[in-house]
Amino acid sequence: MRRRVNATRRERAARQPLPAVVEPPRVRRSAANRRAPR
Repeated sequence: MRRRVNATRRERAARQPLPAVVEPPRVRRSAANRRAPR
């Protein structure tokens, strides 16, 4: 039972950094679009 709780904590910790890493590229793309808008 406790092992499952640790696994869920690891999954949550692993899921948190991924979205944080996915967000910055979108901001960079928007900045690039502002500099060279089509």
